[in-house]
Order: sequence, then C-alpha cells, then structure tokens
Amino acid sequence: MSPVTFPVKYRCRTMKKMLVVAAALAVVAAVLIFALPLEKQGTPFRLIYSARNWGYLLPIEESYGGRWLGGFDRRATVVKEAVKQPRSFVVDSGGFFADFRLGTLAYREVLAGFTLKGMARTQVEVANVDLMDQMWGRETLTEYLSTVSFPFVSASLVDAATGEYLLEPFKVFERDGLKVAFVGVVETGPIGIRATKEAVADIQLLPGMVRPDYADLPKEGEGITVLTPFEAIRRVAPLVKGKADVVVVLGAGGHEIWQALSPFKDGKTFHIALCVTGKAMPGPLMQGNVPIYMTGVCGTYVGVLDVVYVEDGTVRCTEWNPVELTRDVESDPELAGLVTEMRKSLKDVDPMLLVDKIYGPSNDAKYVGAQACAQCHQKEYETWSQGPHAHALDSLKAKSAQYDPKCLVCHVSDYQAVDGYVSEEATPKMTPINCELCHGRGSVHVEMKGTGADAALVNPDPPRCIICHDYINDPEFDYATDWPKIQHGRNREPVGEAKPSGKGYHP
Repeated sequence: MSPVTFPVKYRCRTMKKMLVVAAALAVVAAVLIFALPLEKQGTPFRLIYSARNWGYLLPIEESYGGRWLGGFDRRATVVKEAVKQPRSFVVDSGGFFADFRLGTLAYREVLAGFTLKGMARTQVEVANVDLMDQMWGRETLTEYLSTVSFPFVSASLVDAATGEYLLEPFKVFERDGLKVAFVGVVETGPIGIRATKEAVADIQLLPGMVRPDYADLPKEGEGITVLTPFEAIRRVAPLVKGKADVVVVLGAGGHEIWQALSPFKDGKTFHIALCVTGKAMPGPLMQGNVPIYMTGVCGTYVGVLDVVYVEDGTVRCTEWNPVELTRDVESDPELAGLVTEMRKSLKDVDPMLLVDKIYGPSNDAKYVGAQACAQCHQKEYETWSQGPHAHALDSLKAKSAQYDPKCLVCHVSDYQAVDGYVSEEATPKMTPINCELCHGRGSVHVEMKGTGADAALVNPDPPRCIICHDYINDPEFDYATDWPKIQHGRNREPVGEAKPSGKGYHP
C-alpha cells in the first residue's frame, strides 16, 4: 500500500497548530517553574572577595607585567557594581598587616590601620586572619581587630595557653533565607619569617650599610598557636556542619589548605574555598569535590563568583570573574582620599621611627648643605635652585605626602643614611634633593677648598640617577635627554629654569 499523503496547505495548518500548542506548553512550564519556591529551582548568590592586602593602599607595580595594579579606590568601584546582584557577600581571605617590605614597624602599623579602614569602606563583611597578621602576637592582633565593625574569623588560631579558639572559627550570614558560613583557615608556611630578628641577622650587608635595629619587633606569634590547615579543618568540620546551607573556606594561603580539603570528597561539609595565588587563576582547582577559586595577592584583584545553591545540599558555580584592578578601572571618589588620610596621620609619628637608617659614611666626611656649596659654585647653585630637584619636597606637600617614607626616599637627601634627612625641622640642610645627594658628602671638599685627591667629589652618571628615575617612577627617563635640563658644572653656563618633565606615573 502506498503511503498516505496530505495536501501541502493541510500540512502547513497542522504544523502551525502544533507550534502554537508547543509554545503554550512552554509558557505553562515556565510559569510553573518560576512559581516554585526559590529553594526548589536553586538559589543564586554571589561571592565577592579580595586577598592579602598587606598594607598596599596604593597601586603596586607587577614585576612580570610592568603594570600598576590594585588600590582601594579601584576596588570600591568594582564592589559597588558587584553587590547589585541579590544575595551578595563581600569577604576577604586574609592579610591586613603590612608587608615587611614596605618599611619600618611604625610605618607598617599605620598602614595596617588604614588597610582595615579600606576594607570596611569597601563593604567587607567578614575576613580571615593571615599568618602575617598573627605574627605580631595576641595583644597587638586583638587591638587592631577591635577597631573594625566587621568580624574576623579563624579556625587556625588558638590561645597558646588554653587551646581555645582565639576568634570565632566561622561566621554565618543569611540573605533571603539562604545561610552561608565562612570559615577562616591559614597556611602555616614561613610567610613572615624574613621580618624576624633572626632573619635580619642573616642579611648580607653591602659596603657602607649598617644593620637595622628591630629591637621593638614583637616575638613572633606571642600568645598564639597556629594549627596546621589539616588540623584546623578537621577540628572545625563537625562544628560548622548543619549550621548553614553553604560553607565557604576563606583560605589565606594555598597548597596546604588545598591538601587539607582533599578528604572531603562529598562536597557537602565544605562547598567552596576562596584562596590566594600570585595571579588570579582562570578557573577552579578541584580538591575532592571542593572547587578552589584563587585570586591575586596585595589587593590586585577582586574575585566575583556566581553560585547557585541546590536543594540537595550541593552548589553549582556558574561564573567566575577575577577582576584585575588596572588603570582601566575608575577610581571611586569616596575611597580616593584614603591614602591622603594615611599620609596626613604620619605627621603625628616620630619621624625617626618611619625610616630604617641603613647607610653610614665611608669616611669622616659630613653633610654641609647646598648653601656651603654656593660659596664657590654660585652658577651651579643657581641652576640647581631653579630646577626640579630643589623643589622636590614641595611636590610631596601638594599631595600631603611629605611625611610618607615611601615618597621621601626619592624627594629628600639621603633619607636612609644615618646622617641623612629626618624632617624639615630636624635636618633643614638635607631638604630637599641637594648637591650632596648626587656628589657625596662635602665637608672634606669644603675644608680643602676643592684641592687634592681627598677633596674629589662624585660625578653622577646614569646608574646613580636611575635609583629614583627607575622604570616604575619615571619609565621614560633618558639620561641623554634629561641631563641637559639640569646641566651644570665647571665651564658650563646655567641652562635656566628646568621644569619637571612629568613623565612616569606617581600615585
């Protein structure tokens, strides 16, 4: 029997009816789905996190990329946009006490206080404690944490005497019926070891350097015992279980924490870990069934992770977006003044506590100041006085940075020398960048009226200039081009006013 066929018109009408019916069914299905309680279809939420700020209030230079990254002002811009998503949680995986590379203990203490202010102003709701934070001891740590309104958590830090938790091991937050717990864990590797007295004793000194005095450095971790990540996670697991729908580990560290999460293969006790690495990773690292998302250190990224909680107790991570805080991210005006606040506060700190005096004179020569040079080198003095070096401190005053040691290093004369700049009041002849910073201490030269081998001064060359005019502060500096702007010396006429070129990026 031949197959039955239908006229074309009839087939078209039938197909149209079928499409109408299918569309109607799709609408009904959608209505039914969206009419279900939120927990039946999955509850979306967002995690927004930063890591290891370590006192970097300003952008830092990324050595392998040559870019400027970070800054609380840029972070605020990203966070304000990210929290528009319902059920958002802003957290920090640990690290507020300033990196030992940033300067003296007194300076780092100031940076730590303003880092906490920056975290609060960028809406952080809960933060972990890093190894760098705890190394200053129980008394100092608790004093700092008492200054902020948001809680710190740590399942790793216990009282050295009692073994009890020093802080809450975890904190539960609720958004529209969804409960999320945040557990703090820290790696026990030697993060801050170079800041200890023992490590300082091992530093190889260059000729002319003296050893910094770290007499005020507290005993590392005084009053605190740090549990290994495995001990911390094993101890906190039964305490947090059942307390929240989702449990997130805030991990200040990497490998040890990853390994400690491996035994939790069901993905039900711990659901997600937010850890740190040098540069944000493009996707998660899986340990058991726990995905670990890693963003960069020093506040250079904001990690934004979109998640859906499913009724059966599992989570689905739907989108991971580590936002790199480059210059392309606009500065938030409300946070732009944080660094200015910090710099102004340095006025009340003893200036001798803000600088490591690490260089001494190689002979009996002493600083005499630019006025002593002017007695015999009037033309050179005039050229210098009209140029940018003579007014280098004024450019800092315009930014309220005249007390900031990170800036003073390149804006005054021999800031880190034992006989160098301390303050305008205490060492007026060392203000600002004078003749002797480039040519060496002038007392012997003056006494001998410039005659004899012992009276010879240093002739500066490009290597001496790029100590400050480096690829970070002045990336376009070129000795051959820039030297004529301040050119002076015997048989050379003054070149007139030499204005700063404005090259480079100076935050």
